[in-house]
Amino acid sequence: YIKKYTHPDDLQYCIEGFKNTLESGESAFGTRFQHRIIRGDGETRYIAIQIKIVKPTENKSAYVYGTVQDITDMKIAEKQLIKSIKEKEILIQEIHHRTKNNLLVIASLLNLQSSYIKDKASKDMFKESQNRARSMAIIHERLYQSTDLKKINFGEYISSLVTELFHTYNAE
Repeated sequence: YIKKYTHPDDLQYCIEGFKNTLESGESAFGTRFQHRIIRGDGETRYIAIQIKIVKPTENKSAYVYGTVQDITDMKIAEKQLIKSIKEKEILIQEIHHRTKNNLLVIASLLNLQSSYIKDKASKDMFKESQNRARSMAIIHERLYQSTDLKKINFGEYISSLVTELFHTYNAE
């Protein structure tokens, strides 16, 4: 079985699996593992096997019994799912990067524009808008860093926000 059907890259893995099963001497229904096979027509398939090897005795030869299940479709779907997840992670990182940059650009543009304003009330309005953009950038950053997107560490958020506001108003 191993020499005839097992994919060459999985050969050692299968040999070890069969050895472990033989050496374990389990009374229950054997060992379970997955590997690739090459069918007679040359097609590679993934299978899950569960085997029990019965050791030889004086009166009987050793024998193997078990089940084999073709799991090729499941493995293909799993690979596609992993690829899709990686693509989505890259997309999320890109969206995060652009959103954060855009918020910071808005804050910077407001800061630049406010330097040309002489009226205190108008300048304060620009400063308030700038602080709101920075606050949104901080919230966005905290949500992105959070392991649970439904929750944000409010203590860290407040600390970052206060620090940012302090630096903004302290600059004057």
